[in-house]
Amino acid sequence: METPIHQVLKMERPKEFIAAITDQKDLWKLSVRVKDKWTVVKDGKEHLELLIVDAKGHDIQVLIPTAYKSVYDKTLEVNSTYTLTNFHVVKNDVLFKVSDHKYKLIWTGGTTAVDVNLNDISNTHIKYKPFAEIVSSKWRPDLLVNVIGVVQDMGYCQLNEGKKLQVNFTMKDIRFSYTLVIILQYLLPYNFFLRVFNQLKFLSCYDSL
Repeated sequence: METPIHQVLKMERPKEFIAAITDQKDLWKLSVRVKDKWTVVKDGKEHLELLIVDAKGHDIQVLIPTAYKSVYDKTLEVNSTYTLTNFHVVKNDVLFKVSDHKYKLIWTGGTTAVDVNLNDISNTHIKYKPFAEIVSSKWRPDLLVNVIGVVQDMGYCQLNEGKKLQVNFTMKDIRFSYTLVIILQYLLPYNFFLRVFNQLKFLSCYDSL
């Protein structure tokens, strides 16, 4: 005969949404899509970070510590969906945030990722910051944003390795109403920096044809 505690253990925990996440508990169950994935090097050690999004379009940043990076870097793929459970919830206090969520998730030894590509989550949840809001100072200095527009021209470029890397370029929005001067600096890895520069240079030349 099953006792009440056995019945509780057999009950499937309901899924919740990212907007509801707080640090009041760590037992969360989420259906999400991996929106982005990148490696961070800190104090000579690499860890993995993710941006995940749910069916309502809300996102949150995830940190996978060094101890678990080699496993989950191979198994977690961008644009794939998963059911994630059990992580440590902490304040999102990183210097540059990719999500405006108040909290971030820390992967632990008890975190699970199952139901690969069984969740119906749109792949169109991309938030673009309007140029008009940036020009009118409606932005946060600690929050990274996406913009979409036309590369108008290239400005000052310093690409010599060992020096402070920098690429300046201007963009116009799709209505050609606002212009932004964008400065990329040495925070990016060198090889990635060169790839971005070459792509921008191509777009600038293509736009002038």
